[in-house]
Amino acid sequence: MIINQTQMPGIFASGDLTPKLMDLKAENLIPSLKYIIQFDPVTETIKESCNAIGIKILDYKYVLEICTEGKEILPNSDSWLTICYTSGTTGNAKGAIITHNNMLSMINGVKNGVLDIVPEDLYISYLPLAHMLDRAICHYLSGVGAGIGFYSGDILKLKEDLIALKPTIFVSVPRLFTRFYEGINEMFKSAKGFKGGLLRKALRAKYKGLTERGEFTHSFWDKLVFNKVRSILGGRVRMLMTGSAPIPGDILTFLRIVFACPIYEGYGQTETCSGSVLTNKSETETGFVGGPVPTLEIKLIDVPDMNYMTDNVNENGQLEPRGEICMRGKSIFIGYYKSPELTAEALDSDGWLHTGDIGAILPSNGSIKIIDRKKNFFKLAQGEYVAAEKIETVYCKSLYVGQIFVYGNSLQNYLVAIVVPDEEYVRKKWAHANGYEDNMKFEDICTDLRLKNEILKDMNRCAKEEGLLGFEIVKKIELEPKMWTNDDLLTPTQKLMRFHARNKYQDILDRLYLQ
Repeated sequence: MIINQTQMPGIFASGDLTPKLMDLKAENLIPSLKYIIQFDPVTETIKESCNAIGIKILDYKYVLEICTEGKEILPNSDSWLTICYTSGTTGNAKGAIITHNNMLSMINGVKNGVLDIVPEDLYISYLPLAHMLDRAICHYLSGVGAGIGFYSGDILKLKEDLIALKPTIFVSVPRLFTRFYEGINEMFKSAKGFKGGLLRKALRAKYKGLTERGEFTHSFWDKLVFNKVRSILGGRVRMLMTGSAPIPGDILTFLRIVFACPIYEGYGQTETCSGSVLTNKSETETGFVGGPVPTLEIKLIDVPDMNYMTDNVNENGQLEPRGEICMRGKSIFIGYYKSPELTAEALDSDGWLHTGDIGAILPSNGSIKIIDRKKNFFKLAQGEYVAAEKIETVYCKSLYVGQIFVYGNSLQNYLVAIVVPDEEYVRKKWAHANGYEDNMKFEDICTDLRLKNEILKDMNRCAKEEGLLGFEIVKKIELEPKMWTNDDLLTPTQKLMRFHARNKYQDILDRLYLQ
């Protein structure tokens, strides 16, 4: 879709992707493709095969050599920097046109007293560069002369990469931070005797210092306990950042304690060059994403259908505006490529970007809290609106739940879900105790009704602890043993593509309602 929409004549590719592009070209599915610049050495066999289907393939090193002989063409502020495609969580991805001025404005916004990145910093890049977040961070770090190390390419070896590189800055998504939390918290909870008492005393001391005095470090407990935890990220990290989805407040606080450094929580979109709203370096509270960077304006507008109004008054009698988040400024994209109708839906005549996200402005500190998504809600039979992502975040606090897709049929009055169990936790905490050997296939374990009931029971515990309402509680689940991947149902930023998930599991979802 992207190749054909942009009529792309050339593609830079690794050697393992070249045959796939050749197959598509041979089937006339990407007729615009004329050139492949291959990062790996080009063999004569590949060159002849490409020539036979109308593709000229060039070695990347050769292209670098001949490019030094050409005339340099400098961009201006309005020149297009990139067409960056959105995650596509609700349908086909859209190509957001980003100019050089857009990106520079975003960088200036976060540089002005928001982030304090210095040339001595070192960042590990592992999030997809096809996504705006990592690309924007790399542009920013390059501008201040900081170092960037690129991971090995195997996400399963990220821990080894972190230990080898020893970055000072680590940016990730809530799903990975939650996995860090689960592993570290389990280690602390399972410690017995003197060691267990010592670890819990260390946590209490750090928690008190963080919440009462805003202190991320402790001269005694960090040396004795938490420097060992910090070694998970290489031992030098001084700044963490999370975004793309909500992260539970207790997890955020725990990670600030054990990693002994600030954790920024941010909010942004492809259309805003990512950096839009960010918490402060000294922030110790949770439950919000901060305020806008200096180069952006933000306003909320009413969403009557969902009962989100800017004149909302909270339970304490304070004005707490709620509504769709709109943003305006020089970092806002100029439109979607070849999609004038979609551009008109997103950008109004006054230059405001309508994000589709629902936010609240908190009276306590003026920060923005993301509370919903216009397109990720559905209505049940009795008229209740359900925010699927919020509910999924709650259920992911169950250690049994690796991934989850919550679904509601508008003709029914309750929710169902597809759950991908955390295989390591299930094998460790449940399978052994219920007669399963280590060599048993996980697919077979997931067919056990006892496991399904145990997982649903623990999910209900999480729902009760987090105060979910009756219509927000999942009543029936089906277990999926295979983890979802970027090639399956997840975007590059690990967001669930709900449209594809519904299509894949529609028969199972319908059957759950019939049981």
